[in-house]
Amino acid sequence: MDEKDFLEFLDKKLDEILKICSEIKGNKISEKVECNKWVQTEGKNGLYEKLEKNDSIEYQNLLKDLENHKGKIVKEGFFYWIFDSDNKTIGRKPKR
Repeated sequence: MDEKDFLEFLDKKLDEILKICSEIKGNKISEKVECNKWVQTEGKNGLYEKLEKNDSIEYQNLLKDLENHKGKIVKEGFFYWIFDSDNKTIGRKPKR
């Protein structure tokens, strides 16, 4: 097993552990939001970052959290929202 395969293996195991911990703690575990690939872009209201739909547990937990809060939340210094156009892309910008 080379280094890349080993790191992918560890990442999958960490996702499994976080999922179990999340279930045990009632889904209130802190997500690894920074591990997702946020893409900086500019809209009519200025700069923001977006995260496309993916299969990571972190993305799924964040999406579930947003859906439970009518598509908008503020946490860890950022305002997060679900784009209305597809209900799967997540946007974020620093909290003002």
